[in-house]
Amino acid sequence: MLITKFNKMIRNKTLWWFFAIIVSVSFIWAYSDYQQSGGGCSNKIPDAVGKLNEKEISARELDRAMFNAMRLRNFNTQSAENKKIIRHEAWKRLAALQTAERLGISATINELTSAIGRDPTFQENGSFSKNRYKTIIESQMQVPVQQFEDFLREEIILQKLGSMFESCAWTAPYELNQRLTRITDQITIQYASFEMDTNTTSLTISKDDVQKYFDKNIETFRVPDKINVKYIKIPASNYLTKVDVTEKEAKQYYTNNMDRFTSSDTNNPIAKPFDSVSKEIISELKKQKAMTEAKDSAARFVTMLIPDQKGKAPTFDDAARKNGFTISTSDFFSLREDVPNLKVDRDFNKAAFDLDPTDPERYFSDPVASDDSVYVLAAGDKKKSHLPEFVNVENKATTLAKQEAAEKAFKKKCEEARDLTAKALKEGQKFEDTVKKFGAVVSTNMSFSAYEAASNPFEYLDIILPKIMHMSKGELSDLLDTDNGMIIVHVADKKPGLSSTAEAVRPEMINAIDRSLTMAVYDNWKEYNLVKAGFVDRFPQTVSSTDDDATKDESSGK
Repeated sequence: MLITKFNKMIRNKTLWWFFAIIVSVSFIWAYSDYQQSGGGCSNKIPDAVGKLNEKEISARELDRAMFNAMRLRNFNTQSAENKKIIRHEAWKRLAALQTAERLGISATINELTSAIGRDPTFQENGSFSKNRYKTIIESQMQVPVQQFEDFLREEIILQKLGSMFESCAWTAPYELNQRLTRITDQITIQYASFEMDTNTTSLTISKDDVQKYFDKNIETFRVPDKINVKYIKIPASNYLTKVDVTEKEAKQYYTNNMDRFTSSDTNNPIAKPFDSVSKEIISELKKQKAMTEAKDSAARFVTMLIPDQKGKAPTFDDAARKNGFTISTSDFFSLREDVPNLKVDRDFNKAAFDLDPTDPERYFSDPVASDDSVYVLAAGDKKKSHLPEFVNVENKATTLAKQEAAEKAFKKKCEEARDLTAKALKEGQKFEDTVKKFGAVVSTNMSFSAYEAASNPFEYLDIILPKIMHMSKGELSDLLDTDNGMIIVHVADKKPGLSSTAEAVRPEMINAIDRSLTMAVYDNWKEYNLVKAGFVDRFPQTVSSTDDDATKDESSGK
């Protein structure tokens, strides 16, 4: 709760005494460092999180490296495990850039502008557009232009460094020929699809079996913690008549969101004239301004609830009445389920579960915005997580037990069909005749090569292709799962592809394999380079504390 935390801090006398002590101690430490360094400045970075090549790395440097390793995307939304991986990649990136600097590898301004100018994303009618470039970087990617260009400059340097390892990549002729054979061989297949019947109403199951299923999977039925909240709702529509949008603002929005008003179904995209979309833009901006007013109103309401220095504050109900807000009470809901009868997202749930009814500064929330309204919540009642009695969830348990029984029966049927089909094929019987006895739908014969398949896709191609590339003529695949059932594939024939096709593909295949090998060697080198740099991570199990705003360039003013 940012608003309440800030107010609590600035009103806390103990905190000011603490600051005074810290300032005094800081003077002593600073004088000590000054003396120890012979009167000069210390080389230590106060917020250093690690070291590379004896150089201390600040938390801000590491944050920026993590942000860049994520291709300018916020890493704070990732899981703890993913953050560890991103952090390690960031350290490798920093070490590689230090090595590149020692080797004299850099990116010139011409290389930078050329890379930006060639990118079709920043072009209009085939030519680079400075306005489009600025709009996409600042409005869509939401980073300062300078930061984007610094990132791109690093990417060019790292690509140059990586190109040094191309000579380390070599593909053996035998391996190349094997891969060419796999993708150019002409394969003829048939597949049989078994679709599972999801309607289990006719399936009978005993109460004892349902009870067994419940006992075995009891945690599936656990009822999570549930709460309800009191809340006030401030619709943005209350302010629509109180806000205005100037023509200048509308034109600026039009310029900054040109993609939205440009046709994308032609080779030469054409932007709609401003006059034809001005009403739509003004309406959108009025909604945005109205939402801002609603948020401001909610923020003022929250400020009223914050206790003063004497600990006094109006109750939630009194403050609502004074401001003319209606108090409502929600139905009970859990952290991860939709709030009944309210069009809100998970921010509402999170804010509700963060409330502490025993804390006078945390029993209410900061403003929580939805698509068209702003809410302020107050703690309500809570129902603790519990395991229900069987009788209370018998219907749900019966449904799930039936589904499990149906899935087991279906899989058994498919396994039987596959085994009997394999036996029938050995006896010289036809694939389609056998599988049809089990109600399978059989495809027609299809002939293709892996190389051609991508341009002529068919159902289940992504499931079938990786399997059959390693199969021989006459073989039958294992059962392969699909979204609605299972399939088995029979390789009816397999012939060598045209040598002309293999030769045409050969250069592309060599490049693809070499690129893959080069990337693998380069990544292995980056691990080695990190160790060689005397890498020290002082907080390997933690994630940098600064949020994604800290990854923005200082020049942005954030």
